[in-house]
Amino acid sequence: HRTEYISMKIFILLFSLFLSGCLKDRITENQAIELLNNYFYALDIENFSKNIIDDYITDDYFIYEAEKKMLTEDFKDFINNAFNSRDLVSTEWKFSDIRVSTDYNSAHISYINDGSFLSKDGTIIKSKWLETGYMVKTPNGLKMKFMFSDNIERKIISPK
Repeated sequence: HRTEYISMKIFILLFSLFLSGCLKDRITENQAIELLNNYFYALDIENFSKNIIDDYITDDYFIYEAEKKMLTEDFKDFINNAFNSRDLVSTEWKFSDIRVSTDYNSAHISYINDGSFLSKDGTIIKSKWLETGYMVKTPNGLKMKFMFSDNIERKIISPK
């Protein structure tokens, strides 16, 4: 009986270890979408100067946009120049066709991003991008590690 008892204890121990590995927190679709929303909240013209984008990206973050790879500081300069050169007063993004794939340590998200940008003179720039992001779990929560953005449509509406 002692051998059966030891075998049962080993089985229970191994089964418990297996379950604890399976019960590790998997990143959810909602967490990925929340990070996406927070990322663009940080890019909003009203928040961008506060540098809160750093709360949502990894230290080695980069983006491929406007046909070039940009590290964090280059991307911040790119956004700042875009805001200033167009004299923007309002930015808005809406996401559609969102697709999320997750595991325990990372998430991939792809979507259509419809952006609307209003300048001081009343000009509205409407852009549509196909975008994808790679997110990773860090000790400080889920963060964006990489983004790819491809502008697929742009329309400029002049004030009347």
